Amino acid sequence: MAVDDGISGASPAVGLVLAVLALLSWVVYGIWNAEYLSAHPRTDLVVWASLTGLGTLITLPLLLAVEVALSGPPPLTLPPVPLVAWGLILGLGAAWLPTWLWGIASARIAASTLGMLLVGEALFALLYACIVEGRLPRAAEAIAAVLTVGGVLWGLRAARAARRPGPVPPSETGQAAPAR
Repeated sequence: MAVDDGISGASPAVGLVLAVLALLSWVVYGIWNAEYLSAHPRTDLVVWASLTGLGTLITLPLLLAVEVALSGPPPLTLPPVPLVAWGLILGLGAAWLPTWLWGIASARIAASTLGMLLVGEALFALLYACIVEGRLPRAAEAIAAVLTVGGVLWGLRAARAARRPGPVPPSETGQAAPAR
């Protein structure tokens, strides 16, 4: 299914750079969000998620002005009322609710664990692509998904084992290792 992005002649390299910048911004946001919530455990997470949405709403007119200046006014494909209703549904379901849930997770789970769980986003992107294209994952995609899930499970297990108290190796206590 081809999607017209409104950018004729755009290079895939530009798209790749923009995708990497988007991923980096999500990583930075995730780190700053987790640090803030850890330092301020009494933060009301509903208010926190709402402030994130409000920040987006405040920047919308500026971003729309830049878009109009660069590309002209965007065509409305829906009448205004359904367009606004759909925007509210997307804003709540795809932005506010996940931000609220991630804030709750950030307050309860180690950042290293949350980082490993972020690969779920890539798996859901693969699932989304398969649904939109009306197909099953290709062999390489299925193998990559299985390896990704396996790697995350392995990493989570290793992180849990590292946090579990256990015997201190002799090398760390200053004692000589027993002779064999």
